[in-house]
Amino acid sequence: MKDKKSGYLLTYIVQILQVPYVITNTITYSFVSGLQLVFFVNYSSQIFGFNTRFWMGSYANIYLFDSPVSEPFSALGFNVLPIIIVLYLVNYQFKQKAQKGNQDYIADNADNADDHK
Repeated sequence: MKDKKSGYLLTYIVQILQVPYVITNTITYSFVSGLQLVFFVNYSSQIFGFNTRFWMGSYANIYLFDSPVSEPFSALGFNVLPIIIVLYLVNYQFKQKAQKGNQDYIADNADNADDHK
């Protein structure tokens, strides 16, 4: 890809869209493209619990005021894997910029040394 900045931006957008996991009677949102490892809190028929969900594949569920949930149920959570991917990419980009900065510094000093000869 020639335009790496656009590629990184699109990757960040897709990863961030995969983080929230919300299910209620009025709003449902979850989006997965690849792997999903969700930690969530749910409440159903006066039962409160913490759960995890692992899934591989792609899907999107977006419902506003017409949720497929028939009984009173709520779940709120987040997908851990996109967060890990975003942190890795930020770290990678930071290292790439630092490495490029070091190479530029070495090249500038080499040019200055040649000028003084």
